[in-house]
Amino acid sequence: ADECDHWVGDGRRGQGIGTWLMAHGAEWLRLGGTRRLLAYGLEDERLPGWAGYYARFGLVPINRTVRGWRRTLG
Repeated sequence: ADECDHWVGDGRRGQGIGTWLMAHGAEWLRLGGTRRLLAYGLEDERLPGWAGYYARFGLVPINRTVRGWRRTLG
């Protein structure tokens, strides 16, 4: 399964909303037989702590994709 577009606004963080979303989403996936979950995190200075947030649920980084490359013509 792929967990993405899970977002809690700045003014609502720290109130358990994200934890509720993850817990209920995980339970729904378990009911469907899902055993693995993939989550995407953005390397963005506006989103501090995302890796720690996902680590609370046992998710760990397994890959890093670098975007924004530019083609140079020689």
